[in-house]
Amino acid sequence: MSIQPAGNHKEGIGQLKNGGVDRLMRSIKKIPLMMGLLLMMSGCLGAGAGEADDLLSQALSGLMGEDDFTFTGTTTLEMSDAQLRSGFNFNGQVNDHNEIDIEPDTGGQGEGYTASALQVSGKLSYTKVNRQWTVSQSSDRQLHPMFTLNPIIHAEYLNRAVRDVAIVSGEAEEKGRIVLRASPDQELLTDDFKKLVRAEHNRVVAEVKGKAQSSDDEELAAELAAYVQQAEKQLGQILDTLQVASEYRIVMDKRSRRLLEMIYTAELQYNVNDEPHKEAIRTSYQFQG
Repeated sequence: MSIQPAGNHKEGIGQLKNGGVDRLMRSIKKIPLMMGLLLMMSGCLGAGAGEADDLLSQALSGLMGEDDFTFTGTTTLEMSDAQLRSGFNFNGQVNDHNEIDIEPDTGGQGEGYTASALQVSGKLSYTKVNRQWTVSQSSDRQLHPMFTLNPIIHAEYLNRAVRDVAIVSGEAEEKGRIVLRASPDQELLTDDFKKLVRAEHNRVVAEVKGKAQSSDDEELAAELAAYVQQAEKQLGQILDTLQVASEYRIVMDKRSRRLLEMIYTAELQYNVNDEPHKEAIRTSYQFQG
């Protein structure tokens, strides 16, 4: 599914002929263009598409098509083996689609936040160049949907990788809201995450090997070589046993179809030294006008 913001197609509608004697023919000619526009806005949605898919398309296209807006968010990380739960609150500003600034909300900051886990320290600035996002703190992890604080990265990812969408009935309906539950392609997410972990591992190993080669200390070189060997073994077991489960919760206004809240959750399970480990990540966004 590939959604294009609605604003991209206004020019085509404006070019419809406004004059002419035969108004009926003009109306008939107008129908295919309008149907084509709806199909482009809804991406892969077409005949037989469900209501939930259509609602998700409207929410995502609205977010990606909006020029300037602000949002607040919270991200938390839990690690079962370390019995660690840390949180991080932030505020964001989107400028002209392609520039996003995110700053920590120091007033609500939890003391237990571990910056190294999500590789966040201070202000983040995202810029989109040639359809690719970059981030001021040069970490590939912040460009991955599992770890990013950029809501547009989430929207773009969900747009291309969604596999299952359902409407959640409940209390939200009485408040004039619609709640959707969307699951992305778990296999694709797992493969992408494995590539990220492997790339980070290779970078660290290259640094270690560089230090070993530049050192005249044979004992240190031997220790570093043993470290690399052990790390390779552990990584192999992690990647072989890794299971990822993720889901999005989308809250939108029933009347305007505007996206109000987006919550992303992901759970990772894997083994290290034959011991099970579990991590959970939850990132939520609240959008203002």
